[in-house]
Amino acid sequence: MASAPMVPMLSEVASFGQIGIQWKGYSVNAIAGTQTYTISQPGNMRTLAGATLFGLAGLPTTETVSLNVNSNLVIDNIPALGICPQSPTGHANNGMAFFPIYRPLEGNDNIQFTVIGTANVTLFLILYYLPG
Repeated sequence: MASAPMVPMLSEVASFGQIGIQWKGYSVNAIAGTQTYTISQPGNMRTLAGATLFGLAGLPTTETVSLNVNSNLVIDNIPALGICPQSPTGHANNGMAFFPIYRPLEGNDNIQFTVIGTANVTLFLILYYLPG
C-alpha cells in the first residue's frame, strides 16, 4: 500500500523553490450569491499541489467555496475558513502551507473557482503547483 505524499508545513514554505513548488495568486471580488470564476493557469502548471484562501477585509465567514478541475470537483462546497489560514480556530490545513489537492494537469486545463456567500467580499485564492 502506497503512503500518502508528505505535505510541507508552514515552516517549510521557504524551501518550496528548492523542491520546485511554485504558486500563483488570484483575486476575486465576489458579490452576494453564487459566483463562478474561470482560473487561467500558467502554461507550465503540470501538477496542482494544493490551494489556500485569504480574505482581504477580515475572514471569509459565511462563504463556501468549490474548486473544479477538468470537471472533477476537488473542493466541494466547504466553508471558506476550511482552507483559510487566517482562521483563529484553526483550519483544515492543520499548519500546512496549503490544503493538498494533488492533481495532474496538462497545461490547458479547465479550472473553475466558485464562491457562495451572503456578502460582497474580496478573496485571494493561491494555487500551489509543480511546473513541467
